[in-house]
Amino acid sequence: MAERNPEAFWSYARSDDEHPRGKLSDLRQRLQSEVKAQLGSDFNIFQDTIDLKWGAQWQQKILDSLLETVFLIPVMTPTFFTSSACRIEIETFRRREEKLLDEELILPVYWIPVERPGDELAKLIMSRKYMDLRDLRFEPIDSPVFGKRISAMAEQVISRLKDFELRQRRVSNMKAEIRAPRRNDYVGRNPTVVGTIDNVPAGLTPRLVVQGGRRYHPQAIISEREWKATATLGGQGFGASNDSEYPIHVVVATRSANDAFERYSSEQMKIKAWPGLPLPDGARILCTALVRRNDHNNAAAQLIGSYDEHRALPMEPTGGTIKITASARGDLSIAAINSRGDTEWTGAITIGEVTGQVSATYRYAKGPSQGTLELRQSSDQIEVTGKDKAAPARPFRMIWKKRRS
Repeated sequence: MAERNPEAFWSYARSDDEHPRGKLSDLRQRLQSEVKAQLGSDFNIFQDTIDLKWGAQWQQKILDSLLETVFLIPVMTPTFFTSSACRIEIETFRRREEKLLDEELILPVYWIPVERPGDELAKLIMSRKYMDLRDLRFEPIDSPVFGKRISAMAEQVISRLKDFELRQRRVSNMKAEIRAPRRNDYVGRNPTVVGTIDNVPAGLTPRLVVQGGRRYHPQAIISEREWKATATLGGQGFGASNDSEYPIHVVVATRSANDAFERYSSEQMKIKAWPGLPLPDGARILCTALVRRNDHNNAAAQLIGSYDEHRALPMEPTGGTIKITASARGDLSIAAINSRGDTEWTGAITIGEVTGQVSATYRYAKGPSQGTLELRQSSDQIEVTGKDKAAPARPFRMIWKKRRS
């Protein structure tokens, strides 16, 4: 028969067990029996002196058990935190929590008062909701008061076990999708990212994250099932990171992983430098859109479409339509069509390779009028400043409002 994996791991300093003549071992046995009685099925709490056979490779057995068990139950004492073996057990089990995306699996027992200022590991363990037995340390283990406390501990363990099983079902059902931009799209430095996310359990934070090389750049926190957020890709300046590929990820992060993202953002904001950070432990990528930054192509794609023409001062619709189209080679052309459906003028658009400035030349279909346009795109409209060669001293202004497709 295959050996059954333990549900919990009893982590303690042996000298703390020897001092009260095996009281911690008795406590483990009583807790295991009480959980079994309340649960109605077996519940095994691994203990090294009980479960390791003579001659077994004890260190590897301990590590294997830590990576298979659901809970770690550390018995907090001053000796526990000075024990290198106990500290390794904590650090090893933390990797288990990170793998499972669940930071509620350490169930400390507070046995002897601890003062460890500056000890980050002690701070981590004591920040968890612990079962306090300090007041019962000198009570007989078989006393009624101790029995009632063990019963309450067993109730906590069972409640955590049910929560764990529910969270793991939810974690396995998590899914996310990035709907725009699509894979291999050309985008500018700050594309709008749109997507959905479902079935994220409490305790996990969904985030938008951009990857550059082997470093990760946290963006927005995702708070709705259908979400929209802005990402930042590469350096500043038009064309600064042209033709660079960027994976855009939806990531779920545990509390500690999300804290790492938040610390990074806060610290880098002070110095205005963004080197990125390694993907924190406890962060899992749910989906990815691999895009390519190309500011020129993106600017051209954003311009293409139909616009309603307005006089700028005062704002009045002319009834005319502006159409910007692209040839097979990617060249942009522009045409103005009046309210009767006649083409009044046509021209060509140029986007500055370095500045990103959009300009155009135009020529009327009838008559000698011709000139230049400067286009400044903002949201879904273009502000137009024009100069006609026939009246160079009298520039004109127009507003083109993009029609929704």
